Amino acid sequence: MKYLLAILLSLSSLQAATYYVDKAGHDTTGNGTAGLPWLTAGKAASVTVAGDTVMFGNGDFDEHVHETNSGTAGSLITYKAVNQGMAVIRGFRVGGSYTKLDGLKVSKYSGVGNTWGAAIRIEPTANNVTIT
Repeated sequence: MKYLLAILLSLSSLQAATYYVDKAGHDTTGNGTAGLPWLTAGKAASVTVAGDTVMFGNGDFDEHVHETNSGTAGSLITYKAVNQGMAVIRGFRVGGSYTKLDGLKVSKYSGVGNTWGAAIRIEPTANNVTIT
């Protein structure tokens, strides 16, 4: 039984992906890799699953991100700046649980184009959300 659990945990970590978002990326022709990053975090948020990490290149990402997928206690969904504080987003709405926002700067929130009324909103259904 102990070995089966170890195998299952190993398999779940093999499925985790690292995606890249960059100002030079493209949501249609990119595939989320470091060589062909996506342009928007929204594109990345649409495909993330437990254990995935989304890495932000430097720049001002003029978008309000809405994450609805959930990670797990051992496999968070992480949104991380490659260089802490150098990736700027307008707002982030977390609807899923076990999510981590790491090193992102939230700036110039305007409320235009979203309905949640806060620069960072954690939905009542979300839990275990970490912001560093």
